[in-house]
Amino acid sequence: MRELETKPARGEPVLRLIGIGKYYSGVKVLSGIDLEIYPGEVHALVGENGAGKSTLSKIISGVAAKSEGVMYKNGVEYNPLSTRDAVSRGVSIVHQEFNLVPVLDIAQNISLGKEKTMGPVILERESIRKAEELLGRLDLDISVKKKVNRLSIAQQQLVELAKCLVDNSEIIIMDEPTATLTVNETKQLFAIIKNLCRKGVGVVYISHKLEEIFSVSQRITVLRDGIKIGTWEKEKLDQNSLMNLMVGREISSMYEHVNRSGKNVLLKVKGLSRKNVVSDINFELKEGEILGFGGLVGAGRTELMKILYGEIPFDAGEIELFGKKMEKITPGKMVGKGLAYLPEDRKEEGIISNLGIRENITLAAVDKFKKGIVINRKAEAEAACGMVKRLSIKSRGLSQQAGYLSGGNQQKVVLGKLLLSDAKILILDEPTRGIDVGAKHEIYKLMNDLAAQGIAIIMISSEMPELIGMCDRLLVMCGGRITKELEGRGIQEREIMAAAAQRGHRLS
Repeated sequence: MRELETKPARGEPVLRLIGIGKYYSGVKVLSGIDLEIYPGEVHALVGENGAGKSTLSKIISGVAAKSEGVMYKNGVEYNPLSTRDAVSRGVSIVHQEFNLVPVLDIAQNISLGKEKTMGPVILERESIRKAEELLGRLDLDISVKKKVNRLSIAQQQLVELAKCLVDNSEIIIMDEPTATLTVNETKQLFAIIKNLCRKGVGVVYISHKLEEIFSVSQRITVLRDGIKIGTWEKEKLDQNSLMNLMVGREISSMYEHVNRSGKNVLLKVKGLSRKNVVSDINFELKEGEILGFGGLVGAGRTELMKILYGEIPFDAGEIELFGKKMEKITPGKMVGKGLAYLPEDRKEEGIISNLGIRENITLAAVDKFKKGIVINRKAEAEAACGMVKRLSIKSRGLSQQAGYLSGGNQQKVVLGKLLLSDAKILILDEPTRGIDVGAKHEIYKLMNDLAAQGIAIIMISSEMPELIGMCDRLLVMCGGRITKELEGRGIQEREIMAAAAQRGHRLS
């Protein structure tokens, strides 16, 4: 990914933080944070989950109040009482989870709460004119009368950004802005950021994707356990040194993968098809193998995995599991046979947010702890505790609700549930999306350990370095078909992209 050539003009910072601290229920989550944001710069804020990035961004954007320290904006003391107050002072935030009203159209969302009126009447034409002007600045060619619930994730991201532009923001905080974007959509966003910086806007960029950090930012601030470790010019760091600063220990290699593929075929897929979803899918999965699936959003990868898991029926073809042809496939049947699935959306499909860690981990294997109709709670708790230790899940205890865990720890809970089911085949759909570099390294290590035990893994990922670094073989999909098989350590990103964008491979 090409680096942005934006070079901020230094001078006086548009925002200065001195000694910022924050307490929640007497617990200190931020301590002594100093930070300066200059006009026209992209300043990356990085750290593991729980490092304090979100808390600091909430304080800057008026979502939360600081407990100590002082903030200055353009040399004047700055204490926003709310997000609206922050916006009125030129500070906006684009959250990872969008703050849009789905049933309203683009123009209505952009002008919401800021509509021009004549008496009690909203001047709708003015809202439409302003929205069209802003979308033009963002190169988004779409009707401003289109409802938000009909937009793609990338389009919703740009509408969120347009809301910041309508407020003439001097500082825009972007929290994981590319988490659900394709490579091309990410490039479009970066071009927009570049134009914003040329106009003097300062951007605070929060992301777990290190490649992006080095592509988009000029300076990088590292937080760890609520403390600022330091701020560096991008040129003074590389990905390895940044990883080590973030986690506080030496990580010599992110992936450390060794091919453990055996000879025994555990899963065989022949001619698998589902109308308008996937067509003529053929592949084998061997014991100890990590098989990657690459492709652009909409290529059919997730749908294929849900067919294998039994969530989506198929029209033609065969699935052989451990040498036996599978009939009338259901998720319960596949789990019982030794195939488990980690879904892409862990919050909606992976965990039950209001249940504790114990219940979430043991949910798929609760029969193990039954004697008749009675569950042995002691044995269940011991199993869950063992999995928490094995996966280094950070929590306040087994009873903590899974919804209050960090993204990385939620992902580990879902993995724990899969492992407790004694599956011999794991399907991992975007297993490291939205989690920090330390948790990523732990998940990669776990995958390597499982492969060494003979467990076969299918991994879907939108991060090409991850696919190249972790997979023994890589199947690339486009338009519901497998367009390329790649193997070996010499796989190039351009090979993956070429196969992912092949024309003539669209389903009717």
